[in-house]
Amino acid sequence: VGGCCSVKEQQEYEEEMVNLNHKHHQKHTENGLPKKRKCRDLICFFLFFVALVVWVAIGYVGVSNGDPDLLLYGDDFLGNVCGKNNTNTPHIVEGLSRGNYSAMDHTKRPYQYYLKPIPDTENIRKYAICVAQCPQKTSIFEYDLMCLYDESKTYQNIVQDKCFFPYQSEPVLNRCIPTQVTNVTSSAIEELNDLDFANDIIRSVYDSWQVIAVAAGLALVLSFIWLLLMRYFAGFTIWTIVFASILLIATCGTLLFLTSTELEEKFLDTIPAESLDADIGNYEFIRVFSIVLLIIAAILLLFTIFNASNIQLAVLLTEEAAEVFTTIPLLVFFPLIPLVLFLGAFGYFVTSLLFIGSTIKGEWNESGEFQGYEPDQQLQISLLVVLFCFLWVMNFLIALNQTVIAGAVSEWYFSKKGKHQKPFPIARSLLRTLFYNTGSIAFGSLIVALIEFFRILMQFLKKKLQVKDNPITKALFFALQCCLACFQRFIEFLNKNAYIMVAMYGYSFCISAKRGLAVLVSAPLKVTTLTFITDFIIFLGKLMITCLCTAGAFVYIKNEDSSRVIVVPLLLVFIVSYCVASMFFIVYEMTIHTLLFSVLEDISRNGENPKQLHCSKKLYFTAKNKGALPCCGCF
Repeated sequence: VGGCCSVKEQQEYEEEMVNLNHKHHQKHTENGLPKKRKCRDLICFFLFFVALVVWVAIGYVGVSNGDPDLLLYGDDFLGNVCGKNNTNTPHIVEGLSRGNYSAMDHTKRPYQYYLKPIPDTENIRKYAICVAQCPQKTSIFEYDLMCLYDESKTYQNIVQDKCFFPYQSEPVLNRCIPTQVTNVTSSAIEELNDLDFANDIIRSVYDSWQVIAVAAGLALVLSFIWLLLMRYFAGFTIWTIVFASILLIATCGTLLFLTSTELEEKFLDTIPAESLDADIGNYEFIRVFSIVLLIIAAILLLFTIFNASNIQLAVLLTEEAAEVFTTIPLLVFFPLIPLVLFLGAFGYFVTSLLFIGSTIKGEWNESGEFQGYEPDQQLQISLLVVLFCFLWVMNFLIALNQTVIAGAVSEWYFSKKGKHQKPFPIARSLLRTLFYNTGSIAFGSLIVALIEFFRILMQFLKKKLQVKDNPITKALFFALQCCLACFQRFIEFLNKNAYIMVAMYGYSFCISAKRGLAVLVSAPLKVTTLTFITDFIIFLGKLMITCLCTAGAFVYIKNEDSSRVIVVPLLLVFIVSYCVASMFFIVYEMTIHTLLFSVLEDISRNGENPKQLHCSKKLYFTAKNKGALPCCGCF
């Protein structure tokens, strides 16, 4: 009748879609992208600007009033900061002046050392002092005693908890950490505390920096080679991967089924007294798993057969995307600009957190005894504001990257595949986005930032309420986090479609999201199939490039110096290669997605007059076949 809807609902949905398309086409009568645009979502633009100003202002206050030494260095039992002249710190001087204490100059004492590192129920802070260097050995002699300030090294002071025997320790983040704590540290931690092993790792990384740099360059070269393969052999590559995957799953299922049959025959031939119940579970589990694999293979085969036109569309769009990069080769390097901006924002975020967190003041009682640190409400609010601003800026840069790429690609498509395209398409797309639609991408990124911010608050609340002790509350928090994560993925997907429409027509964010959803719902199976195929191909491409770079680095490092610790350099090569390949394929994925929406928009606008189409006839007839009833979007 009509898929998931009744005939009446389907007709109403189709009439609504026709009206939306008619209104949209009336606004854009020119055969291409609109030349006249307006500034959109100005309220969100000003809110984003205010957020930046607030972030900078809070950071400035933190830099002016903060003291990072408080976080970088420890403190002693009096509240003096190690490695610092505390006589110049007014609040420390004022707090200690309430008792018979005074601020101290610890410039030459940078390390925090606990005289009694593992107390039973006592406050460990009362045993903290600042030392010039951490004790290098454990001793039981009187002359090696470690005492509170101005206390003599006597056994009598040991009884009064004023002096203690020293224990061997190493400086870690300006703290003296015990090197041997029996029945407390595991063997893995003890191994990491081995300085010889750590020095070997540092030396191997330092000696391998050239290999890591070459691997990054090789990953970029392999990405372009992969692009050429997609440009000229996309059909063969994609269809081979699709059928090879189905064949691999079916083969694994068949082999597991034969194995379960063999295990069953072996079990039946065994004397009942010698058989085990586990043997029954083994072959039954393997058989069920094999059947599941065979069912998956059958479903994928049917999916491939009935969606051959959609897979062919993925092939054609993959070829088109490769052609985009041959025309606009600098497009692959554009993500470096948002990446540099992101690194700058992240650096400022960490710096501002460091300074703002260090504005916390110590507390002393009326007797001048140090009570510790307690963050006030103003400090907590400042940290939350800085966190939210960072999330908003981070998502804004992601949205900016997607919108600029979509603008350059859609302009390429509607200019007869670059034949009538003006020079500097990336720069013009960037300026167009910043001048007209900064507010639009700020709107979309604000939604994602709010979801991420709420998820982080849920994690803090979970820790605050000690959810681990309550399984019911733990399950509720887990379910809520799962729902929020799924909702975030859904919003990010809708935002990406909205950014494409923003880049194409310069709409506001809400109108762009509505138009993007209309295009998506008009061919849901087509978009789903294309997304699945391209994501799978892109994943295989990233995996292949990363593995090749890592394997090459392994062969070189092993032959160059067999005594070198190779695990850490290889891990860095893997991470760097994957990041380089991901940067390339993120652009490729966005290019394919933009091309799909451009083709669907082109057909919707010029389908009645094929001569005005910008796509090829083959791509037109492939995309024209809807492959799915549109009623599934009627909800």
